[in-house]
Amino acid sequence: MISSVVSMPYWFAYIVEIFIFYFVNLTLCISMAISIARLLSIVQFERMAEFEPEETSTKISFFLYVLTGLITCYPSYSVLQTGYVSPQLTFYTGLTGSKTFNPHIITTVLLCGVCSATSLGFFLYGKYYLQKYHKIWNVIKFQDILNIFKNFFLKSSA
Repeated sequence: MISSVVSMPYWFAYIVEIFIFYFVNLTLCISMAISIARLLSIVQFERMAEFEPEETSTKISFFLYVLTGLITCYPSYSVLQTGYVSPQLTFYTGLTGSKTFNPHIITTVLLCGVCSATSLGFFLYGKYYLQKYHKIWNVIKFQDILNIFKNFFLKSSA
């Protein structure tokens, strides 16, 4: 079989595939981190405002790079041990593809499910928290607001 691209060595094509899945997984982890930071900004606003933004973002980024590397390592090791050839590697190298599922795809789908569940859960909890503790109608009654406006307009028109 001849590849659509000039035939690459297996190791180079495999590194390209690993980088693609690494960055896809990193994107999912960053999305999850943004959801967590948003919820913490809602629930613990005073404590979150005390953090130094540049230092905190550097630490979070480093943690996400390492975590994503660890998440990507296991499927990579599995692919090397089993000799799996993905459709992407088939495209790059011209080798015959394997008939089983790609471990990288399985890991990415699982991470996508976790990311979706945490993002949705944190969003809903943040919405609930804001409605319960920061709703203006819980502090001031609607009738009180109408009385304030009535008094203001009656005094200003007189």
